[in-house]
Amino acid sequence: MKIAIVVKPHAPQGKKILLNLINFLQQKKIEIFLSTDEQKLFNEKYSDWDGSQNVDLLIVCGGDGTLLRAVHNLKNFSIPILGINIGTLGFLMDTKTSEFIPALENFLAKKSQALPRQLLDVQIIRNKKPLAKFVALNDAVVHKTKLSRLATLTFNLDEKKVATYRADGIIVATPTGSTAYSLSAGGPIVHPSMEAIIITPIAPHTFTQRPIVIPAHRKISIIFKSRSGNGNVTIDGQIAFPLEYEDEVQITKSPHTLKLIRKNGRHFFQHVNQKLGWGKK
Repeated sequence: MKIAIVVKPHAPQGKKILLNLINFLQQKKIEIFLSTDEQKLFNEKYSDWDGSQNVDLLIVCGGDGTLLRAVHNLKNFSIPILGINIGTLGFLMDTKTSEFIPALENFLAKKSQALPRQLLDVQIIRNKKPLAKFVALNDAVVHKTKLSRLATLTFNLDEKKVATYRADGIIVATPTGSTAYSLSAGGPIVHPSMEAIIITPIAPHTFTQRPIVIPAHRKISIIFKSRSGNGNVTIDGQIAFPLEYEDEVQITKSPHTLKLIRKNGRHFFQHVNQKLGWGKK
């Protein structure tokens, strides 16, 4: 068996949890893969991990940002991911540091529950030519880069115009991303087992432009119509791609899904309650 480990850079607990993980996995005779940065912490040489190697499990130690960065380096989305929370909120990180041994024992005994998470394919088109393509786990955000200026954004669904937004931007989120930036902008909480796409305008100039939820198989197109340019599409808060006037951002449900290992017996709204205080009196 082969297991890769990614740890949040400079996290106070990072080296300690990494050492504990390595000791546990070595006792189980498991081949360990580490990135170049993590290998610098040890004298012993481990197998190299850059996201392209075929492993049986990816362990991510950190917060949600660490997991999102690891996902963007991943080449094989069929690899299950176990998130160990050593960050702040860590909404996507289901396992505490005190729980990683039972979680790994469950995985090795094939008792883990790996739930599929919907992904989005995001493509930028300029002058009818594709410029770049990304995969998003949480969201793709089309927005202006200058402060205190509204963006003009045309929103099309299956190549038919739905609306023109005057807003700070538009968030296009997966159900997984519904509890991230979209939620803070007034979007709904959507159960991650659903196949859907959430469209949430950011501070729209018109009160009637509210968040909407559409079926996942629909094709979304957002055209950046601000003549001054200076726009961006931001993927999962990790990657920013500059937009010019009349650039088109095409967003569709990805054929791939991500497999996140969740704690057995814990339901989604129990997790939302614990992390976000939702439903508390």
